Amino acid sequence: MVYSLSFDGNTLWAATDSGFAKYADSTWTTYNKTNSPLSSNKVRFIQADQQTHDDWTSVDSASARVVTLFNSGTWTQ
Repeated sequence: MVYSLSFDGNTLWAATDSGFAKYADSTWTTYNKTNSPLSSNKVRFIQADQQTHDDWTSVDSASARVVTLFNSGTWTQ
């Protein structure tokens, strides 16, 4: 299920119940608990900043909603 979509001018981002995905250069890349520090695969919201290209996500975990920043391969919670 797709919960949210965001476009930063170059990349389409999707928040889903399987993690979050980006579509760039005709290729999909998915980030989830297996290949990232996300605490849950249920990403409810994503917002891409068109100027900085920072990507903010809201993730549902067992105990709380966690906000995560993804910027050029760097993760911050």
